This record gives sequence, C-alpha cells and structure tokens, in this order.
Amino acid sequence: MGNTMKMRLILGLVALSFSYLTTASAAQKERFYPRGCNDKSVQYSGDHVILGATPSDHKYRVFVFKNISYDPISLHYTPPANKFSYSMVSTLQPELWSALLVNEQNFTLTCKSSNDYYGMPYNCSDVIRACELAVSPVMLSSQGEYWITENNHSKGALFRNIRSQGIYP
Repeated sequence: MGNTMKMRLILGLVALSFSYLTTASAAQKERFYPRGCNDKSVQYSGDHVILGATPSDHKYRVFVFKNISYDPISLHYTPPANKFSYSMVSTLQPELWSALLVNEQNFTLTCKSSNDYYGMPYNCSDVIRACELAVSPVMLSSQGEYWITENNHSKGALFRNIRSQGIYP
C-alpha cells in the first residue's frame, strides 16, 4: 500500500469520525430538549438569560427551562423602568422542568442561588437550559408574562400542564 493510499485512508477515517461526533452532538441536543423546542432565540449573558432575542410573528411565546444544577435556582424578573409590570421570582428545583409564557422580546431573567439570603448570582449557562417551544398561536385573555407550570418531573408532565392551559405545542 503506497503512502498516498495510506494518507487517503487516514483522512477518510478522520472525516468519518468528525461526522459521527457532529451527528452525535446534534442527537444529544435533540434528546435533551423537548420535541419542538429550540434554543435559537435564547441568549446567555453572565447571570442573565435573555428570552426572545430574535423577533417572532407570535404575540405570545413559550419558553421551557430545566435546572441542570444540583441546587435550587431562582429566576428573577425585574421589569424595565419604562414598563408598568410586576417583578416575579420562581425557584426551579434541580433536574425539573418549567415553562414560562412571555409576550415581549428580550425578556431578561437573572439566575441566583435560592440557598442563601442574598441570592448569589450564577452564570445562567452553567445552571439552566432554556428553549422556545413551537406552539400554535395562543389566544389568551390574560396579558403579561407568567409561569405556566413549574417543577415538573418529566417532559410528559410538562406538556400535560402546558396543554391544560389551552396552549398546544
């Protein structure tokens, strides 16, 4: 076997290995997020997670969260000074699923520890995963943002609770 043939064989094996790793990574991501959920409109910036970072045709958007840390994590929302709204806090328990309905672009949450008095900030990308769930247009009588469901043990329970609110993924 000549050197050229050996080189082609090695390059072929490297290309095949790289292809497998890329496909495995995409498959792992697909298994982690619920079906119909993607993270393209979610941005992490230090102790903030920004939801709806990309424009949407839908007035309401549903974001799904999973606490991937070993500790409870509090997500804090403080409205901008020019918006008449209320602050809200939700504590996500480890390894559980929650869903939030949002009707504004660039909705920003702060990740903090819920185990200490002052709520030490966490790097959001280290402690939660978030994605936007593709849903049929939502017709709701209420306005604003609210937690649809919190701290579900499985994706199945998460989806049952979302559908019980009249939201259909």
